[in-house]
Amino acid sequence: MTQKIDKNFYDTLKILNSSKNIYYCCTQGTMLGLLRDGDLLPWDTDIDIIISTNKIGYEELINLMKSNGFKGGFNRKFRPGLPVMKFYRSGGRVVEFITYLKNSKDEYCLEWFECEIPQIYENLKLYQKFIYKFLKIIGRTPYQEVQVGLKPCLYVENKFKRVLCCALKNFFLSINSINIWLRKLVNLDSLIGYYSKNLNPLKTRIINYYGVDCLIPEESEKVCDDFFGSDWHIAKKSSHYTEYLKKNS
Repeated sequence: MTQKIDKNFYDTLKILNSSKNIYYCCTQGTMLGLLRDGDLLPWDTDIDIIISTNKIGYEELINLMKSNGFKGGFNRKFRPGLPVMKFYRSGGRVVEFITYLKNSKDEYCLEWFECEIPQIYENLKLYQKFIYKFLKIIGRTPYQEVQVGLKPCLYVENKFKRVLCCALKNFFLSINSINIWLRKLVNLDSLIGYYSKNLNPLKTRIINYYGVDCLIPEESEKVCDDFFGSDWHIAKKSSHYTEYLKKNS
């Protein structure tokens, strides 16, 4: 299937490559398509990019995306969760910027509660399932919220959201301590979620996308093994990489 260039992705790459304050690499389905097929997956609907930056970088990225005709910003719901920035523009895919975290084993993780694999969950002991459900109730992912979510939350444009984030800061710090302690106590830290020691936006290699440099993880093949299984070389249509994992777990 011949694809045409995705202008949103193309322009986003030029924006990212021009910045000295943002480290990035493509991940998930975007990484898989570029690595295996040399192009985006035709059935994927968004662009997945990991970023590592600071206050200046967040502000710069938001301003540059909007100056290039994109609409969007921090995609935050009322409940706490992994901070994501989403930008929309006609004529291309949604561009999603994800912040990552590490667990206690130095493994990089993009998602935790939202990507459980049924087989793993079924094999949990009863007390682990109970703690898992409890953690979802008390804070969803406060570990992620504290580590990578609070500071970006303070940079959103809406004044009400900024005030709310400030008010909840101490609450999240307390919940974070409980979260970490419970996860380690019942050995959930490396059971629930998708982890890879090789998914590092600071260690990348260049791949070409229609004449523009695009960064993917240096060990992309190993990351694909971790996320998609050893048969990731075989093209299998899936609406989202988590669905692919669930079907092959």
